[in-house]
Amino acid sequence: MDIVVGTHALGLGGSETYAIALADHLQRLGHRVVLCAAGIGRGEELARACGVEVVTLERYRGSSCDRIVAQDGATALALAERHPRAPLTFVAHSEEFDPQLPPQLAKLTAAVIVLNGRVEKRIRALAADLPIVRLTQPIDVSRFRPRTPLAETPRRLLVFGNNLRGRRLDLVVAAADRAGLEIVRAGTLGGETATPELLFDDVDIVMGYGRCVLEGMACGRPAYVYDHLGGDGWVTADSYPRLEEDGFGGRALSGALDPERIAEDLGRYRLEMGIVNRDLVVRHHRAEHHAQQVVEVLAGLGEPGERRPDALSELARLVRGQWATRARADELEARIGSLSAQLADERGAHAALRRVHEETVDSLRHRVGMALARPLDAAREWRDRRR
Repeated sequence: MDIVVGTHALGLGGSETYAIALADHLQRLGHRVVLCAAGIGRGEELARACGVEVVTLERYRGSSCDRIVAQDGATALALAERHPRAPLTFVAHSEEFDPQLPPQLAKLTAAVIVLNGRVEKRIRALAADLPIVRLTQPIDVSRFRPRTPLAETPRRLLVFGNNLRGRRLDLVVAAADRAGLEIVRAGTLGGETATPELLFDDVDIVMGYGRCVLEGMACGRPAYVYDHLGGDGWVTADSYPRLEEDGFGGRALSGALDPERIAEDLGRYRLEMGIVNRDLVVRHHRAEHHAQQVVEVLAGLGEPGERRPDALSELARLVRGQWATRARADELEARIGSLSAQLADERGAHAALRRVHEETVDSLRHRVGMALARPLDAAREWRDRRR
């Protein structure tokens, strides 16, 4: 089959690395695959290293296409306009971000692939009656594998993600300090990396949510689910089914996590956790098995009904506008967070200066008072001696 895999951006986030892994393993099965992205980022280097053909949506001129696999509304609509006879399969990654929901147009989406139960519930609640296929998140277990042994006593905690900041990050820092762990950061706020598999080798515990949890597990690392939306603690053989159903999103179990609870949890670190985690990923999340399942889905699709190119083009423009608005909002939120932190630092510095000023004034008052009291003290001593 000639397959085009479409994504809005080709960065290093969870949905982007999924698209790269899928394209890679589909081409390993002998299919001709083009990875098409509206915007090209650091993920291009990773995709090309796998031998995947990468092209921008603007320059894409594919003349033939048997199947479309897309994971955002704008790219799905644009590719459906380019290839009106190719069935569209949509991979849904988010329950929160509307541009990553499948377009609800008749005769457009032939199937929706979901990678966890939480997103599946969201898709089933849509007004459109869309065929849904539940698969698991795929991980390349050859790339993500144990390379170095775990330490018997943990020393380094990797906090991996793009959203953990502010008070939640302070909470983790406090817990790590209590547990005697050094924190290493990765992600947008800690430094993006195209080779996380090497980063996992240098830490003992992985903390995050979503795909990065599974990647750390595949590298034989104990994994702790916690991020900006909450936390569920350690991944274990017992907790895995519920955490996987939730997409390792931190909302599967009840109960809030505070620094004392997290520090206490981290103290339960065991070498066996890494072995169990590796086995869970190999059994349930192998990327080659996922690609085979996707091929089965694609092969079973019939030709789509008639599509209106003008409507698809206009809807694609509107969804791109949603992406742009969200990107600007995220940028403003980040700037507000940075300014708030700067203001807090300045307030702290001002408070410290005020304390120094008060202490200085008190000291000066004390010295002046002592100086003024000396003649009186001398007079009293002279008077006492005369008596």
